[in-house]
Amino acid sequence: MQPMQKPIYDNREVTIGSTTLTLKEWAKRSRISFYTLRWRLDQGWPVERLFERRKSFQDGMKACSKCGETKPSEAFYARSRGGWYSECKACHKKRVIVAYKQEAQSGLDR
Repeated sequence: MQPMQKPIYDNREVTIGSTTLTLKEWAKRSRISFYTLRWRLDQGWPVERLFERRKSFQDGMKACSKCGETKPSEAFYARSRGGWYSECKACHKKRVIVAYKQEAQSGLDR
């Protein structure tokens, strides 16, 4: 009797060093999502970089996604599920003020 084959989307094998495992097995071992690993392979990432994790802060600094400035970790709000928001507190405050003014203005127009 032949062993059952894994579903086709799990069948891609990746060799790192002398170890060959399917993508699903690498995902379990590395604790990085299977879909992330598959996307990285499909995008042409080198095998050596497949298991890199994001570095949210380097030397306690992070770049704001809005203003582009590099600021210390205290300048960013922490997410409740872990990690940090991408915009700094100052940019967040500006965005909230603009949204509040727009909402107030639209209320007056009614």
